[in-house]
Amino acid sequence: MLAGCGDISASSVSVKRNIIPDSAAIVSAGSNEAGTASAASQVDSSADAQTSSAESQESSELKAGSQSESAAAATDAPDKTSGTGEMTIHFLDVGEGDSTLIESQGHFLLMDGGDRDHSSFVVSYLKKQGISTLDYVIASHFDDDHINGIVGALHVFTVSEMLEPGYAGTTNVYQSLKNIESQKSIVPVVPKVGDSYNMGSISFTVVGPANYSHDEENDNSLCVLMICGNNRFLFTGDAQETSEKEICGTGISLSADVLEAGHHGSSTSNSETLLNAVSPKYMVLSCGKDNSYGLPDQDVIERIRDKGISMFRTDEQGTILATSDGTSITWSTEPSTTWAYGSVPDRTNAAGSESWDSTISYNAAGDTGTSAKYILNTHTMKFHLPGCKYAEKISKKNYAESNESRDQLIAEGYSPCGWCNP
Repeated sequence: MLAGCGDISASSVSVKRNIIPDSAAIVSAGSNEAGTASAASQVDSSADAQTSSAESQESSELKAGSQSESAAAATDAPDKTSGTGEMTIHFLDVGEGDSTLIESQGHFLLMDGGDRDHSSFVVSYLKKQGISTLDYVIASHFDDDHINGIVGALHVFTVSEMLEPGYAGTTNVYQSLKNIESQKSIVPVVPKVGDSYNMGSISFTVVGPANYSHDEENDNSLCVLMICGNNRFLFTGDAQETSEKEICGTGISLSADVLEAGHHGSSTSNSETLLNAVSPKYMVLSCGKDNSYGLPDQDVIERIRDKGISMFRTDEQGTILATSDGTSITWSTEPSTTWAYGSVPDRTNAAGSESWDSTISYNAAGDTGTSAKYILNTHTMKFHLPGCKYAEKISKKNYAESNESRDQLIAEGYSPCGWCNP
């Protein structure tokens, strides 16, 4: 471990490999935790010349760095791991899902892997980085839009250590994850709060959940604090307000330069309590363009803007890279300035006719026009209470009603909505 980076010690399996990443053009929008601005990343090199004069030696050791300031297109995946700092974080554009690749000194960590439609993209992206071994794979929780790409990655890459939450999923994709873990003789670790690990020049600590017994599976999401020198990055998966308040009470400092927005910018997450505890300078939002959930929620966007937090978002900017040298953070693109939030999809088709079932009312809770016990989204495999704000955003082709029991729906592969908690 390099001095000044990742000062939380722990034992872990680590595969050492000599990979020298290429430098990528980056535009600086970053700063250290104290708020020091960095106009662009620098590559420092010491002068070669030797001299007997102390004055001359001091002069020869001045920085002779080169600087690159061309803006890399955020949607273009680089062929090699980019950045010249101690750590590079790739916030992958996986639509309405989540996947993050973290690199430090030729070591790699994959956190979540996006949904089924982006699984092959995640595997391809990792291959482009020259990866053959993943030091760590972390499944924040077992929603399909987080673990599909993990299943794909486990088929292709060697994995040294797997971390996942301590509860059982209910979907077919979860069973596929268990099957490939068994085939590859991977025994996942279920960490507890305070467990720390090292990789390259960084460390990371599990800060949540407080327990794995939450009724809402999203609240069982692993929450991880990445540390590189003075820079800190917090990831909370789909943890909702209940779990957020619990992790704020663990006694572990959650202060961080960068917070990945919880649950794709949903108002069930990103609580005032968490934002005040983290006090981030930057947030990164991973969500799909024009997604059927109407994410990010307006109140979350307004909360972030009102706090003066700079926002990066994959639905507008594609894959986003953040590089830390332990002191400052540089980004592959400038922050978003749209402050756009999601909305209910247009209910009419191109011809102007009704594209949703006109016999169904999609109004607010309590005025649904249906006697069904549950509303189903056959695409996302979520079920909702009638009147749930997310149920009213389901398109006609994905809309179904059910009077089956909660347990029956779960057995069929459906997951309960995290907002209405059916």
